[in-house]
Amino acid sequence: MTSNTDPFIDIRPYNDDEIPAAIDRLVNDEEFISAILQHRFKNSPSWFKGLMSPIVRVYLKMKWAKLSSVEAIQNEVKKYLEQMLEVTTDGVTYSGLDQLDKETAYLFVSNHRDIAMDPALVNYGLHQSDHKTVRIAIGDNLLKKPCATELMRLNKSFIVKRSAKGHVR
Repeated sequence: MTSNTDPFIDIRPYNDDEIPAAIDRLVNDEEFISAILQHRFKNSPSWFKGLMSPIVRVYLKMKWAKLSSVEAIQNEVKKYLEQMLEVTTDGVTYSGLDQLDKETAYLFVSNHRDIAMDPALVNYGLHQSDHKTVRIAIGDNLLKKPCATELMRLNKSFIVKRSAKGHVR
């Protein structure tokens, strides 16, 4: 269990032992379930989505109960990412990853086109090339919804508190 004295507990990515509680919070988040229903059943009437809400929640609880590590979460998300890439692109290519030493740390900087997809695609390319996935910086100004915070921290994100004020001594 993670220590309560961790000064970075509210901004760092989740550790493996924190995954079950984070998944539970996510599955019980009405906004998250609503977003899934809107995406999956976008052409269905709202009464149908209301009926499906508890079913989707139970399905996710059962499906995600076995996920107990960040790596397991990323492997699960990879399936959805691959489906999305299959439907929305003609393919994604990466070059130069074979030039990277797998035991060396690197800093990747994106052009910030999409807050979720940039790191997802970087991690996907790294994973496909048998590299470790990266930690991702995200500003707290982009995390207005609790479910967004949960999802990002489950995917190795750490939060940059843009509203934080420095203290002069």
